[in-house]
Amino acid sequence: MMRPSLHLFGSLRPSNRTNLVVLLHGGGWHYGGPEQFLPWADKLADRDRLIAVVGYRTLTSEQQSGELVSASWDPQNCIDDVHKAVTHLLIALMPRRTTLVGASAGGHIALCCALGLGCPRVTALSGLYLFNPVTNTGPEGFGHSRIGGRFSPIASGRLGILPRTAIAHGDKDSRVPYEQTQRFVASAADAGASVMLRRVGGAPHGFFNEAHSEWHETMVGELRAFLQLIEGEPS
Repeated sequence: MMRPSLHLFGSLRPSNRTNLVVLLHGGGWHYGGPEQFLPWADKLADRDRLIAVVGYRTLTSEQQSGELVSASWDPQNCIDDVHKAVTHLLIALMPRRTTLVGASAGGHIALCCALGLGCPRVTALSGLYLFNPVTNTGPEGFGHSRIGGRFSPIASGRLGILPRTAIAHGDKDSRVPYEQTQRFVASAADAGASVMLRRVGGAPHGFFNEAHSEWHETMVGELRAFLQLIEGEPS
Protein backbone atom coordinates (compact mmCIF):
# COMPACT_ATOMS: atom_id res chain seq x y z
CA MET A 1 0.00 0.00 0.00
CA MET A 2 1.26 3.47 -0.84
CA ARG A 3 1.88 5.59 2.22
CA PRO A 4 0.74 9.21 2.28
CA SER A 5 3.64 11.65 1.90
CA LEU A 6 4.43 14.90 3.65
CA HIS A 7 6.91 17.51 2.39
CA LEU A 8 7.79 20.42 4.68
CA PHE A 9 9.34 23.70 3.57
CA GLY A 10 10.53 26.63 5.68
CA SER A 11 12.38 27.06 8.95
CA LEU A 12 10.83 26.13 12.26
CA ARG A 13 11.75 28.61 14.98
CA PRO A 14 11.09 27.05 18.40
CA SER A 15 10.93 30.44 20.10
CA ASN A 16 7.97 31.60 18.02
CA ARG A 17 4.77 29.83 16.94
CA THR A 18 4.75 29.68 13.18
CA ASN A 19 1.95 29.81 10.64
CA LEU A 20 1.13 26.68 8.68
CA VAL A 21 -0.10 26.30 5.11
CA VAL A 22 -1.11 22.84 3.86
CA LEU A 23 -1.28 22.29 0.09
CA LEU A 24 -3.58 19.56 -1.28
CA HIS A 25 -3.31 18.38 -4.87
CA GLY A 26 -6.19 17.60 -7.20
CA GLY A 27 -6.91 14.66 -9.47
CA GLY A 28 -10.51 13.65 -8.90
CA TRP A 29 -9.57 11.33 -5.99
CA HIS A 30 -8.23 8.96 -8.68
CA TYR A 31 -4.84 10.37 -9.68
CA GLY A 32 -2.47 13.27 -9.08
CA GLY A 33 0.20 13.81 -6.48
CA PRO A 34 2.11 16.35 -4.40
CA GLU A 35 4.28 17.30 -7.37
CA GLN A 36 1.43 19.60 -8.47
CA PHE A 37 2.15 21.95 -5.57
CA LEU A 38 5.83 21.31 -4.83
CA PRO A 39 6.88 24.24 -7.11
CA TRP A 40 4.68 26.54 -5.00
CA ALA A 41 6.38 25.76 -1.71
CA ASP A 42 9.46 27.97 -2.03
CA LYS A 43 7.32 30.80 -3.41
CA LEU A 44 5.07 30.73 -0.35
CA ALA A 45 7.47 29.84 2.47
CA ASP A 46 8.34 32.73 4.78
CA ARG A 47 10.29 33.31 7.98
CA ASP A 48 7.06 32.89 9.96
CA ARG A 49 5.37 30.36 7.70
CA LEU A 50 5.82 26.64 7.12
CA ILE A 51 4.51 25.00 3.95
CA ALA A 52 3.35 21.37 4.03
CA VAL A 53 2.63 19.62 0.73
CA VAL A 54 0.59 16.50 1.41
CA GLY A 55 0.36 13.49 -0.88
CA TYR A 56 -2.61 11.21 -0.22
CA ARG A 57 -3.58 7.82 -1.61
CA THR A 58 -5.42 7.78 -4.92
CA LEU A 59 -6.91 5.04 -7.06
CA THR A 60 -3.92 5.19 -9.42
CA SER A 61 -1.32 5.05 -6.66
CA GLU A 62 -3.00 2.04 -5.08
CA GLN A 63 -3.31 0.22 -8.41
CA GLN A 64 0.37 0.83 -9.10
CA SER A 65 1.23 -0.68 -5.72
CA GLY A 66 -0.84 -3.74 -6.61
CA GLU A 67 -3.15 -3.26 -3.64
CA LEU A 68 -6.56 -3.03 -5.30
CA VAL A 69 -8.75 -2.83 -8.34
CA SER A 70 -10.91 0.17 -9.20
CA ALA A 71 -14.13 -1.46 -7.99
CA SER A 72 -12.87 -1.50 -4.41
CA TRP A 73 -11.56 2.08 -4.31
CA ASP A 74 -13.20 4.52 -1.90
CA PRO A 75 -12.41 8.27 -1.92
CA GLN A 76 -12.90 8.10 1.85
CA ASN A 77 -9.24 7.04 1.86
CA CYS A 78 -8.23 10.46 0.49
CA ILE A 79 -10.12 12.27 3.25
CA ASP A 80 -8.67 9.95 5.90
CA ASP A 81 -5.09 10.53 4.76
CA VAL A 82 -5.38 14.30 4.67
CA HIS A 83 -7.19 14.49 7.99
CA LYS A 84 -4.49 12.40 9.66
CA ALA A 85 -1.72 14.53 8.15
CA VAL A 86 -3.34 17.82 9.17
CA THR A 87 -4.05 16.55 12.68
CA HIS A 88 -0.45 15.37 13.05
CA LEU A 89 0.88 18.76 11.93
CA LEU A 90 -1.39 20.65 14.30
CA ILE A 91 -0.31 18.54 17.27
CA ALA A 92 3.39 18.62 16.39
CA LEU A 93 3.71 22.29 15.44
CA MET A 94 0.92 24.06 17.37
CA PRO A 95 0.80 26.72 14.64
CA ARG A 96 -0.51 30.21 15.23
CA ARG A 97 -2.61 30.19 12.06
CA THR A 98 -3.42 27.25 9.74
CA THR A 99 -4.67 27.57 6.18
CA LEU A 100 -5.64 24.72 3.85
CA VAL A 101 -5.07 25.26 0.13
CA GLY A 102 -6.73 22.77 -2.20
CA ALA A 103 -7.16 22.27 -5.93
CA SER A 104 -10.21 20.55 -7.43
CA ALA A 105 -10.62 17.30 -5.44
CA GLY A 106 -8.02 18.65 -3.02
CA GLY A 107 -10.33 21.62 -2.51
CA HIS A 108 -13.14 19.20 -1.79
CA ILE A 109 -11.01 17.42 0.83
CA ALA A 110 -10.11 20.76 2.43
CA LEU A 111 -13.82 21.54 2.69
CA CYS A 112 -14.47 18.12 4.21
CA CYS A 113 -11.87 18.79 6.91
CA ALA A 114 -13.37 22.21 7.64
CA LEU A 115 -16.96 20.96 7.71
CA GLY A 116 -16.47 17.53 9.28
CA LEU A 117 -17.59 15.52 6.25
CA GLY A 118 -16.21 11.99 6.33
CA CYS A 119 -13.90 12.89 9.21
CA PRO A 120 -13.92 14.76 12.51
CA ARG A 121 -14.05 18.49 11.92
CA VAL A 122 -10.71 20.30 12.09
CA THR A 123 -11.62 23.25 14.27
CA ALA A 124 -8.21 24.96 14.30
CA LEU A 125 -8.41 26.26 10.73
CA SER A 126 -8.03 29.98 10.11
CA GLY A 127 -8.64 29.96 6.37
CA LEU A 128 -9.23 28.05 3.15
CA TYR A 129 -7.97 29.00 -0.31
CA LEU A 130 -9.43 26.82 -3.05
CA PHE A 131 -8.81 26.52 -6.79
CA ASN A 132 -11.78 25.27 -8.86
CA PRO A 133 -12.93 23.08 -5.93
CA VAL A 134 -15.47 20.27 -6.06
CA THR A 135 -18.33 21.62 -3.94
CA ASN A 136 -21.16 19.38 -5.14
CA THR A 137 -20.89 15.59 -5.46
CA GLY A 138 -24.61 15.08 -6.11
CA PRO A 139 -26.07 13.86 -9.43
CA GLU A 140 -25.75 17.35 -10.91
CA GLY A 141 -22.25 17.90 -9.51
CA PHE A 142 -18.79 16.50 -10.15
CA GLY A 143 -17.69 12.94 -9.45
CA HIS A 144 -21.06 11.45 -8.55
CA SER A 145 -20.10 8.17 -10.21
CA ARG A 146 -16.94 8.05 -8.07
CA ILE A 147 -18.20 9.26 -4.72
CA GLY A 148 -21.94 8.67 -4.95
CA GLY A 149 -23.08 12.01 -3.59
CA ARG A 150 -21.36 11.48 -0.23
CA PHE A 151 -19.44 14.27 1.45
CA SER A 152 -21.11 16.98 -0.64
CA PRO A 153 -20.19 20.36 0.87
CA ILE A 154 -23.11 22.28 -0.61
CA ALA A 155 -25.58 19.79 0.87
CA SER A 156 -23.89 19.58 4.27
CA GLY A 157 -26.08 22.08 6.09
CA ARG A 158 -22.91 23.28 7.83
CA LEU A 159 -21.61 26.06 5.60
CA GLY A 160 -21.99 28.64 8.33
CA ILE A 161 -19.02 27.15 10.22
CA LEU A 162 -16.54 27.65 7.40
CA PRO A 163 -13.45 29.70 8.25
CA ARG A 164 -12.59 32.67 6.06
CA THR A 165 -12.51 31.24 2.54
CA ALA A 166 -11.40 32.45 -0.88
CA ILE A 167 -12.07 30.59 -4.13
CA ALA A 168 -10.46 31.21 -7.52
CA HIS A 169 -12.28 29.59 -10.42
CA GLY A 170 -11.97 29.92 -14.18
CA ASP A 171 -15.19 30.69 -16.02
CA LYS A 172 -14.19 28.35 -18.88
CA ASP A 173 -13.80 25.30 -16.65
CA SER A 174 -15.34 22.31 -18.46
CA ARG A 175 -14.72 19.80 -15.63
CA VAL A 176 -16.01 21.62 -12.57
CA PRO A 177 -18.27 24.36 -13.96
CA TYR A 178 -17.85 27.86 -12.58
CA GLU A 179 -21.60 28.01 -11.97
CA GLN A 180 -21.32 25.28 -9.34
CA THR A 181 -18.95 27.45 -7.34
CA GLN A 182 -21.26 30.43 -7.75
CA ARG A 183 -24.10 28.45 -6.20
CA PHE A 184 -21.86 27.23 -3.40
CA VAL A 185 -20.69 30.75 -2.56
CA ALA A 186 -24.29 32.00 -2.53
CA SER A 187 -25.32 29.18 -0.18
CA ALA A 188 -22.35 29.86 2.11
CA ALA A 189 -23.21 33.57 2.24
CA ASP A 190 -26.81 32.73 3.13
CA ALA A 191 -25.44 30.62 6.00
CA GLY A 192 -23.35 33.53 7.28
CA ALA A 193 -19.91 32.39 6.08
CA SER A 194 -17.24 34.70 4.69
CA VAL A 195 -16.47 33.31 1.23
CA MET A 196 -14.90 35.40 -1.54
CA LEU A 197 -15.13 34.28 -5.17
CA ARG A 198 -12.49 35.31 -7.71
CA ARG A 199 -13.74 34.82 -11.26
CA VAL A 200 -10.82 34.24 -13.62
CA GLY A 201 -11.98 35.18 -17.09
CA GLY A 202 -11.23 32.73 -19.89
CA ALA A 203 -9.44 30.29 -17.57
CA PRO A 204 -9.86 26.49 -17.84
CA HIS A 205 -9.65 23.85 -15.14
CA GLY A 206 -6.20 23.86 -13.55
CA PHE A 207 -5.42 27.38 -14.79
CA PHE A 208 -3.25 28.06 -11.71
CA ASN A 209 -0.66 25.39 -12.53
CA GLU A 210 2.81 26.34 -13.76
CA ALA A 211 1.93 25.22 -17.28
CA HIS A 212 -0.47 28.17 -17.53
CA SER A 213 2.07 30.97 -17.40
CA GLU A 214 -0.57 33.60 -18.14
CA TRP A 215 -2.20 32.98 -14.76
CA HIS A 216 0.24 31.09 -12.56
CA GLU A 217 2.31 33.91 -11.06
CA THR A 218 -0.77 36.07 -10.57
CA MET A 219 -2.44 33.30 -8.56
CA VAL A 220 0.69 32.73 -6.47
CA GLY A 221 0.64 36.43 -5.65
CA GLU A 222 -3.05 36.42 -4.76
CA LEU A 223 -2.63 33.38 -2.53
CA ARG A 224 0.31 35.05 -0.80
CA ALA A 225 -1.82 38.14 -0.17
CA PHE A 226 -4.61 35.99 1.30
CA LEU A 227 -2.14 34.28 3.63
CA GLN A 228 -0.83 37.64 4.80
CA LEU A 229 -4.40 38.68 5.55
CA ILE A 230 -5.09 35.53 7.55
CA GLU A 231 -1.80 35.59 9.39
CA GLY A 232 -2.08 39.27 10.24
CA GLU A 233 -5.36 38.88 12.10
CA PRO A 234 -5.15 39.12 15.92
CA SER A 235 -4.82 35.79 17.72
